[in-house]
Amino acid sequence: MEQQQWNDDLQDKELSLKDLILKIKSFYIELLKSWKVLALLVVVFVSIFTYLAFTSAGIYPANLTFIINRDEGKKMAGVSSILFQFGLGGGGGEYNMDRIVGLSKSMRIIRAGLFEKATIDGAEDYFANHIIRVEGLHHTWKDNTNGLNDFLFTHHDFDSFSRLENNALKKIFNKIIGKDDNGLLEVGYGEFTKIFSISFESQSEQLSIDFTNALYRNLSQFYIQESIEKPHKTYTNLKQKTDSLQAELNVAEYSLAKFVESHRGLISQTEIIKQNRYERKIGILSLAFGKAIENLEIAEFSLKNATPFFQVIDAPMAPIKQKKKSLIVAIFFGGVLGAFLGALFIVGRKIIKDALSDSNSST
Repeated sequence: MEQQQWNDDLQDKELSLKDLILKIKSFYIELLKSWKVLALLVVVFVSIFTYLAFTSAGIYPANLTFIINRDEGKKMAGVSSILFQFGLGGGGGEYNMDRIVGLSKSMRIIRAGLFEKATIDGAEDYFANHIIRVEGLHHTWKDNTNGLNDFLFTHHDFDSFSRLENNALKKIFNKIIGKDDNGLLEVGYGEFTKIFSISFESQSEQLSIDFTNALYRNLSQFYIQESIEKPHKTYTNLKQKTDSLQAELNVAEYSLAKFVESHRGLISQTEIIKQNRYERKIGILSLAFGKAIENLEIAEFSLKNATPFFQVIDAPMAPIKQKKKSLIVAIFFGGVLGAFLGALFIVGRKIIKDALSDSNSST
């Protein structure tokens, strides 16, 4: 009994497989019969994709390369122990390359660039507004009912931005870094060359060049300021202390000179004691002032060592070679999509035809 059941199951599977093969064969024959329909759809979609490739707006990629020199710290072995004695060490040395890339794509750096003004196509405005116009964001936002469909920035006081202004800023930021789609900005570096690159692309050559330069400028300024914050504060405090000691020493020296001048030849024992006090105070202040000058020079050296040096290797310049959609890629995707939709239509039509035929025969 079990053997018979097993034979029946095997026979059912063979019939099912045979039916599947016959069904696939019938679809294949149907495709061959309807090759004209298939070819027509392929031609239509290839034509559409080719037209879109020819008429699409060109892209201008502006590229800037630069290096950061912070190797001076390696030459400080002779004075590093002195610097740390005064709490001034830590400057120079290696930098975190990934951190610089992350900073360059941060909201803080990009926002600073977006709200610089530049003249593009004869109109001076914020980079943010230029990007809205050039990249056709008003068209993208045309269905927005909250005010984005005709929005432009009128000020750059970020703390007082409305919800609408914050929303527009976030959308532009996401457009640039590619959070929602392919981004306009690319930042990277060479593992071995240590050369950084910033590349920004748009449909305006001038916008691509100027905004790339703006991003580099804001990145370098922020990174330098952040790198020297601690040693600069130390230097400033020591400078104030040194200036205060110098002023106090000048007052003491002037007081002694005035005392000696007014008591020439008439100095009593009491006045000698007073003169000695003046001289002792001047001696103490002189020692303190000398030590302060020494510390100030060390702090200045530490500040210079902690200051990274950004150097542009190649800056973007016109003319930039326009980048358009690849005609070969357009033809390929048009052909694939046309063939797929054509095959889907022909097979679907046959399935419906067979179903109607089976229904008629059963009645």
